[in-house]
Amino acid sequence: MYLRRRGTSDQLVSFASSGGSDTVTTPTGLIARREEQGLILRAFEQLSEEQKMVIELFYWGGMAVAEIGQVLLLSVSAVTSRLSRARGAMRSFLESLQLRESARHSVLSDMDRWARSLREDG
Repeated sequence: MYLRRRGTSDQLVSFASSGGSDTVTTPTGLIARREEQGLILRAFEQLSEEQKMVIELFYWGGMAVAEIGQVLLLSVSAVTSRLSRARGAMRSFLESLQLRESARHSVLSDMDRWARSLREDG
């Protein structure tokens, strides 16, 4: 009501609908992001130590599969297999949880992006 009386509500609607990449993340969006990152971390905690190592090096260490193979003394195919099994285990864990449908869809549709986002927030 206050904004309507001052005649600024149209400006706010215009600003809110303008979108664009330079808009600030809303508190609700920030909470959703944290929830989805938390789900990825919960799934990560369920992995074996060898799977955790490969996930950490790949997503959070930013290493290529060949580099991980050199560090862990594994072939590229072994690293690729471990990554695949780790992702599958994380996906299975997430699918077993009772989640809001929007959170389930967001995390499962792009696990790679959510895993990488943890490094960005690091």
